[in-house]
Amino acid sequence: MIGVIAPCSVVPKVEFNKGLKRLDKANVPIQVHPQCFKKHLFFAGTALERTKAFLKYAYDPKVQVIWSARGGYGANHLLPLFDQLTKNKKVPSRKLFVGFSDTTAIMDYVSRKWGWSTLHAPMVAAKGFSEMNSLQWKSLMSYVQDGDLHCPWKKKVKFYYRPKFKSLKGTLVGGNFAVLSSLYGTSYSPNLKGKILFLEDIDETLSRIDRMVQQLIQQKDSKSIKAILLGDFTYCEDRVPRFKKTLRGKVSQNQAFKEIFGNLGEKLNIPVGYGLPVGHGKNYYSLPMNVQVELGSQGDLYYRRWGWSGIS
Repeated sequence: MIGVIAPCSVVPKVEFNKGLKRLDKANVPIQVHPQCFKKHLFFAGTALERTKAFLKYAYDPKVQVIWSARGGYGANHLLPLFDQLTKNKKVPSRKLFVGFSDTTAIMDYVSRKWGWSTLHAPMVAAKGFSEMNSLQWKSLMSYVQDGDLHCPWKKKVKFYYRPKFKSLKGTLVGGNFAVLSSLYGTSYSPNLKGKILFLEDIDETLSRIDRMVQQLIQQKDSKSIKAILLGDFTYCEDRVPRFKKTLRGKVSQNQAFKEIFGNLGEKLNIPVGYGLPVGHGKNYYSLPMNVQVELGSQGDLYYRRWGWSGIS
């Protein structure tokens, strides 16, 4: 069974119903938690309501997959409540959690603390869910239903920086860059040691992305990252400050990324690749996380092992 919850922002009803109709065609039992329809400020209920909804499905043996209705804001509120409300309980049995964007915080938590599998994929009430083409949809459901490990796109990774290497193997972690950055320095900071880090984002200025890159470089475990792979950075543009006279010309994303991420690779002496069709943009492919991957020097990306075996 697939359980749908809303751990972040208020859920739009029209888009949600449209997404549920599409999900229903997969012929898998679906259960929608009533919390999905709650509202508190800009959240889908209070932090406690959202946490209890998540944990209800986490401990329900009939629910094998938990799918987020949407992202937005508020996932980080749930992390300390997860600690508190599960302190005297057993760790929830292994499940698959599907989401991305703000739910990156939860995805990292459940994979590290509970040993769950996670899938970076469009959420039920989000724009991308209804806009996926047939190949993207088929690929997504084969991950969820069968645990089928495949890479549905044929593009090779390109590089902003590529030191000499033949191939690299490691566990793929990461998600939304801004959300991950907000976790650094907290007790929920992601473990990047020996990992291949995936990053994507939306609606962040190029200067903010540069700041997040500098913060990443200054992390204690950044020098042990094996490689960085970039997905879509949608609507991430330069915004020139307004003065009486033109301050400077507008910098393109391509120009800025070549320098920002090229310098990142050079400082850490690791490959920094880009071009994964994954994220908030029109490329709505899904990406298994905490999967063992191999990256070749010519940009070939292979999935080797994942902990999710599908819905039984």
